[in-house]
Amino acid sequence: MEKGKWIAAVMNSTEGIRKITPHEGMYDIIQAKLYNKEARVPQQTIWMAASSILLLATLNIITIRKIVDKEETQITSTAASSQSPLYVNNQLY
Repeated sequence: MEKGKWIAAVMNSTEGIRKITPHEGMYDIIQAKLYNKEARVPQQTIWMAASSILLLATLNIITIRKIVDKEETQITSTAASSQSPLYVNNQLY
């Protein structure tokens, strides 16, 4: 029974609340403040972004070249060390 009273108290707790209405011109004031600001990015931020992209691209190119050179040296050393020719056809019968 006590649980039912608590539920009723919670359900009826919003009865005395009244809806608040904003000032009539508030929406227009907010819209004016939002659209009057210039969306300008500082020049330093643009240069930092451009240099970061350039640095990242350079590091990627260097890494890829090292990987390719390493694979080429492994292929040539493997081919030079083996006495048997490389077979292209792996047909068993």
